[in-house]
Amino acid sequence: MKINTETKYCQTCGIPLEIDYNNLGLEQNEEYCEYCLKNGVKLYDFSMDYLIYLWGLFPEEYYRETGINYTSEELREVMSKRLPHIKRWNRRSILPIYNTN
Repeated sequence: MKINTETKYCQTCGIPLEIDYNNLGLEQNEEYCEYCLKNGVKLYDFSMDYLIYLWGLFPEEYYRETGINYTSEELREVMSKRLPHIKRWNRRSILPIYNTN
């Protein structure tokens, strides 16, 4: 799957963000959707695997927000490929590994 670098995605859940930079309000964030960050507070703390599982349970919510209609399996596949490349999940994979020897 090719990652679309022009589309901005929520840096937690991976949903595409529609950001009007000309009318960006103080309460609106450029990196997180309103479901993942409300008034500067992160609302959820799941593992990436659990988030992928949840997206598969609610493909109609994804469709409602994006207009893109996926089956549960398709949406889980899309998110399995997208999420490792966004900030929250990519950061965890680049933490330093310490040698205990």
